[in-house]
Amino acid sequence: MLRMQPFDTHYPNTIDEAVAHLEALQGKAKLCAGGTDLIPNMKHGLHEPQALVHIGRIKELVTLEETADA
Repeated sequence: MLRMQPFDTHYPNTIDEAVAHLEALQGKAKLCAGGTDLIPNMKHGLHEPQALVHIGRIKELVTLEETADA
């Protein structure tokens, strides 16, 4: 069984909160939305973040929208 190093998880509700967590953790955090790549890589020791900042609850990031220029 593969084991991960312990880490904290933050669940911001806004983009500003997510950015504040990332700034406070000074490069020791990883962003996580679904975690389908990140979590297995952590189990294999490829990433050992001090914390995860889970952005799945941020309403502004839930929907993709196509516009004329993007």
